[in-house]
Amino acid sequence: MYRWLRYINISIVIAAVFILIVGLTHLPGDGTGEIKNQGQKPDRVTKGDPGKANLDDNGESPLISVVSLYSERWAKPLGSVTVKIGPQEINHDEARWRVAGMTKWRKSGETVKKISVGAKSIEFKEVAGWNPPGKIPVEVIRKKEAVISADYTLKPPPEYGKVTIDIGPEDILKLQPQWRIAEDGGWKNSGEIDGQVLVGTHKIELKKLPGWKEDKTLSVEVEKDKAVKLSVVYERMPVGSVKIVINPEEVVQAGALWRIAGGGWQKSGLIVQNIEAGKHKIEFKSIADWNVLPALEIEVAKDLVTKKTVEYEKVPLGSLVVNIVPVQANEAGAQWRIAKTKEWQKSGSQLSKIAAGEHVIEFRDLKKQGWLLPEAVNVKVAHQEVAQITVQYSKKPPSAPKFIVRGTIASNPPGAHNGFAWLRLTAKDRRDKGFFIGEVIQEYKLTQVKSGAVVLTRDGYDFVLEVAQKAPASAQKPALKNSGAKREADAKLKSIRRKSSSYSRDKRSLRGRGTTKQPGAIDRLRQGRPTPPGRPKVNRSKANKPPIDNRSVVNPEPVFPEQAEPGLPVPVKLRPDN
Repeated sequence: MYRWLRYINISIVIAAVFILIVGLTHLPGDGTGEIKNQGQKPDRVTKGDPGKANLDDNGESPLISVVSLYSERWAKPLGSVTVKIGPQEINHDEARWRVAGMTKWRKSGETVKKISVGAKSIEFKEVAGWNPPGKIPVEVIRKKEAVISADYTLKPPPEYGKVTIDIGPEDILKLQPQWRIAEDGGWKNSGEIDGQVLVGTHKIELKKLPGWKEDKTLSVEVEKDKAVKLSVVYERMPVGSVKIVINPEEVVQAGALWRIAGGGWQKSGLIVQNIEAGKHKIEFKSIADWNVLPALEIEVAKDLVTKKTVEYEKVPLGSLVVNIVPVQANEAGAQWRIAKTKEWQKSGSQLSKIAAGEHVIEFRDLKKQGWLLPEAVNVKVAHQEVAQITVQYSKKPPSAPKFIVRGTIASNPPGAHNGFAWLRLTAKDRRDKGFFIGEVIQEYKLTQVKSGAVVLTRDGYDFVLEVAQKAPASAQKPALKNSGAKREADAKLKSIRRKSSSYSRDKRSLRGRGTTKQPGAIDRLRQGRPTPPGRPKVNRSKANKPPIDNRSVVNPEPVFPEQAEPGLPVPVKLRPDN
C-alpha cells in the first residue's frame, strides 16, 4: 500500500515539472518591460538520443535557460530615479534632493535604485540666497530609470530703507524712552536712525514706562532707499505712590520686605512712586520663626501716597524630647522624627524651635533586626515648654518550637528543679533525647516539666508542649493475656518466617527454563499449567503480613547527660508502661 502511494507522489512531481517547463514558454508579457531572449528558444531533445537534451550557446540546459528568462517576472516591481540640479553657479554641496518620504538628501546626478513603482514626488533642500524648485512629481516605472532636471533660482538682493522715531513729551525723556521694529528686536533711543529696515510694512513697539501709557498700534511703511520719520507721544496715566511700614523692628532686622505683585522687593517705610492708580496686591517676604503675612490688597489714588502698616507675629515655639526603650532597640538603630520631615533623631535628643501645637511622631522600622514597629504617637507642644514622651519597641515574638515530647518526669515536689523530659528535636529523628530543667535546646530553655507537658522559654515568651498522644485503641495491636497465647504466637511467627525463606530459595531456582523432564516456571506459565502442589503461595503485601509481637522487645533506656548539674538528683531507670 505504501509503495503505491510513493509511486503516485513521484508521478505527480514529474507531471508538475513537465507542466512548468511547457507553461513558462507560453507565458504572455506583462506590458511593463520586455524580456530580452533574442528570439532564441531552448533546444529540443534530439530524436536520435531520447532523454538527452542539447546545450545552448552558454553551455546551459534548456530548463535552466527558460527558468532564468522568466523567473524575474515574479520579482517585486521596482524602478530608479536620477535628479540633476542646476545651475552650475550654485553650491552643489548644499543643493540636495530626495524622494518625498525618505530622510537622506542626495547630490546632483545621484541615482536612487529599488524604488517601488507608482507616483512619487521630489523635494529640494533650502540654500541661502537661492529659491529651491517646488516639489516635482515623477512616475516610477518597473525596470526604468526616471531622469529629472531641476534648477534653483537666485534670490533678488534685499532692499532697505531708513526709519526714525521721535518720542515726546519732553518731560518723559528723563525716563529714557525707546522704540524698535517688532521683527528686529534691537531697541533704539528717541531720534536714533535705523538704516537697515527691509522694504515693507513693519510694526513699531514702544518701551513700557511707569506712569505713562504707550501707543500699541504704531506701524510704518518702508520704501527702498527712503527715510521715514515718525513722532509719537506717551500719555501720562493717573499715578500715585505707595508706602508700607512693617512692625516690629525685630522682624525688620531679620529681613522682612514687601513688594507690589510682580515688582521688586522694597524695605519697610520706603515710598514707591509712579504707581498706576487703581487696585494692587502687596506681598510680604517669609521670615523664619515668624508667621507669614497674607497678601494685602490696596487702592492707589491719583497723585496721593497710599500708606499701610502691617505687623508680623512671632510663631510660638517649644521643644520636644523622645526617649526610646529598651537599650537593645537603640543599639539596633531605633530613631524618631516629626512626620513629613527628613531628619531622624536619636533617643533622648532634644528638638528645639518646634511650632506650638500637635505633631505626629513616627519611628524607624526595624523589622529586619527583629523589632516590631511602634505606632505613630501624637504629641502636643506648648509655647516655650519642653514636651517629653517615652516609646517602647517590642521584640518580634519567636516562632514556636517544633519539638515532639515523648515523655516526662514531673518535678517533685512541684516547682523543684529536678524535672526531666524526653524530646525528639525533629520529626525525622528516630531516637529520643533527654533534657533536665535549665538546659538550652536550640535557643529554647527548658524551664518547667509537668506531668504530660513541658514549658520552653525564649526571649521572654513561654511555649507549652504536651506529650504526643498515643494511637487510638482501634489501631493498637491486641495484647496477649497469658504466656500460652504468647508461645503460640511465637511458634506461628517462626513457621511463617521459615516458609517465607523456603519460598525465596524455590523462587531463585525457578528462574531458568528448566529441563525437558522438569519444566521451569516460564514453561509452565506458557502451557497454562498450575504451580505444583506443596509449594506455598505467599502474599508479600504489607496488608497481609502477620502481626509481630513487640512485647518481648525492651524499650530503650533514656539517654541521660554524662554529668548532671550540681544540686540536681541523678535520674533512675524507669520501668516501661505495660
